[in-house]
Amino acid sequence: MNAMEDLVATEKGLREKFLKKNVFYWHEFVYSEEYAELAISSLSFNQPTPIQKACIPVGLLGRDICACAATGTGKTAAFMLPVLERLIYKPREAPVTRVLVLVPTRELGIQVHTVARQLAQFSEVTCCLTVGECAG
Repeated sequence: MNAMEDLVATEKGLREKFLKKNVFYWHEFVYSEEYAELAISSLSFNQPTPIQKACIPVGLLGRDICACAATGTGKTAAFMLPVLERLIYKPREAPVTRVLVLVPTRELGIQVHTVARQLAQFSEVTCCLTVGECAG
């Protein structure tokens, strides 16, 4: 099996494991037990939403995610949890920006920043919000 086939098989296995009914719980993720418990409980999450079930395993593999779901379904956490996991466990070589999240509006930027800070509060990861205005 070549590297690409191995990656596809791993991704398929993760998705199958996490998408089974009555088997998917937060503690089954590959997170640090302490970080996961604190971060997830800080947002009062009980069980992952469908968008989180679909996206988090793919994000944990470092793959790109393109998904759509209704407002209030946990999309921000669906991509931020894997991002934070990678930031926490991949050694930082220098104090530089390692992730940039671009959003189309100031309001969405504030929401993403708020959730990211809540999820990162139990780690060494710091978050910053930068917004601007187009003068026309």
